[in-house]
Amino acid sequence: MRRTRAAVERMARQAVPTDEQVRRAVLGSEPDRLLDGILRDPRLRVVPGRGPGRRRWGPVAVVGVAVTAVLAAVAVFVLPDRSDEPAAPAGPAPALTTTDPAVVLGQLADRAAAQPPVGEGTYDYVHVRYVYPGAGAQAVHEVESWLSATGTGRFVRTIDGRPDVDEVSTGRPWKVLPADPDALEDALVADPQDVPVADCPLFVAMGVLDNQVIDPPVQAALLRLLARDDDVRVVGPTTDPLGREGVEVRASERVDLQGYPAGPGGADHLLYEYRFVLDAETGAILGVETLELDAPEGATRPVAWALWLQAGRVDSTDQRPDPSTDPARAVDPAALTPAEPAVVLGQLADRAAAQPAPPAKEFDYRLSRGYLLYSHEDSTPVPPDEQATGENETWLSADGLGRIRNGEPSPDGGVDDTGADAPVDLVGTYGQPARVADLPTDPAAVEAAMVALRQGPWEVTLVDDLMLRIWGHQVLEPQQQAAFLRFWATRDHVRVLGPTTDRVGREGIAVVLTQDLDAPINRETGLPYATYTVENTLILDPRTGALLSRQRVEREGERIVSGTVHVELGAGRVDSVAERP
Repeated sequence: MRRTRAAVERMARQAVPTDEQVRRAVLGSEPDRLLDGILRDPRLRVVPGRGPGRRRWGPVAVVGVAVTAVLAAVAVFVLPDRSDEPAAPAGPAPALTTTDPAVVLGQLADRAAAQPPVGEGTYDYVHVRYVYPGAGAQAVHEVESWLSATGTGRFVRTIDGRPDVDEVSTGRPWKVLPADPDALEDALVADPQDVPVADCPLFVAMGVLDNQVIDPPVQAALLRLLARDDDVRVVGPTTDPLGREGVEVRASERVDLQGYPAGPGGADHLLYEYRFVLDAETGAILGVETLELDAPEGATRPVAWALWLQAGRVDSTDQRPDPSTDPARAVDPAALTPAEPAVVLGQLADRAAAQPAPPAKEFDYRLSRGYLLYSHEDSTPVPPDEQATGENETWLSADGLGRIRNGEPSPDGGVDDTGADAPVDLVGTYGQPARVADLPTDPAAVEAAMVALRQGPWEVTLVDDLMLRIWGHQVLEPQQQAAFLRFWATRDHVRVLGPTTDRVGREGIAVVLTQDLDAPINRETGLPYATYTVENTLILDPRTGALLSRQRVEREGERIVSGTVHVELGAGRVDSVAERP
């Protein structure tokens, strides 16, 4: 596919489109499998969680989460020949016997072409779920769009289960796409519909697919066009974040930034990978994930997921198609409702309580990595490649002795390592909080225990902040960890966002705790100088309930004033400050 300068410039800027730009560019596009389905699986197989839709997906820079696929082992295979069979509702993906893109995508194209034509109706209806691992917390946007041939229609969006927009809109009219692969490529290049232009034709076509229903011959042409891409490879069977089985197809792209602002770490290019999940019976697209491959520190950074939930034609903007008309994308209705914290956190607490107790050794050991999202001086965003603040290790005994090793180099190039030769008094000499003895195992006693601890070296006002400080400071017993989770399960300020990955690629479940924090009182008015909203986003291990990562963002109104991330990399008990678990 060919690029235009304007599109490359958009990618180079890596700007997140505003909602108004989104509504103007596309009638209904926006960027979880929510957790009920995951937690019902005794193996807790966490599957993907990000991706793009129509808009400027590749360059989104502030989004940083979502869930990496846990793929079944894939045997090399060919889709069974069913060209003479009538179209049937989607079932389990047939076993593949080859991963040759020309063969697999060719057969998927044949199946797409064999589907019944799109029905009659005035409006194309498309329902897409977008999952953004954002700067403050992962966001889940449900977008429904109705688009007529003339461009009139309706746009409806909810954010994390809360109604946000429901309006009559005027957008682009239906885009007429040819069923010939060569002509289709020309049409996509000529009008990329505000999607960053890309080598991958299926990604460029997202600008149409997220608000328009395309005819089976066009879907077939799109798959045949995709098969020509040298960078396309077939991975094999997979499952999307909503549990739908399909065939995973990947395509990568390098975007050169010569003459444009440098990428992360001063890079002269951006490298993206698109992970498509295609229904094996019909060739329909179920979802697509975008990953940034040259993210800071060599990590793979999830950009977003887009998940197609339903598409069809209807006669009015008050109608939705019968789900039976789009069986490939059928989803268990329970997966479309926000996960209840009481259910998700309750099950995680049960799993935490079932873990073995840590050994009875002298020192609690913790290893974490810190990130600064917003400058302490002026609250401006810190560039992604400058956010890491180093790794920190602590060894702490019950009597306050231990060692602190700060992995961030000091001005003289050395590393601050206090107590390396022999344990020092971290509590009495260095003012560190002591290990908290006798933490409650009854969730009903957690709040009172935290209130009693808020003074002294902790200097923490919010109960959530103190609980997280303690959890990252010492090694909790399984029943103590379970009590924390059950305490949060009963609170009305807790939301479960769904599956995600942390900054080091570990799969987890994102949970957000949102509370208001009053600044000191103005003696003249009797009112606080300001009220801040504190969002603590936890990423919890779905198998054990362990804390993988905690992100704390503080807002004054709409302005973010501070933001930090702590990734927990290791925890356990050891006999000396020279040991690590």
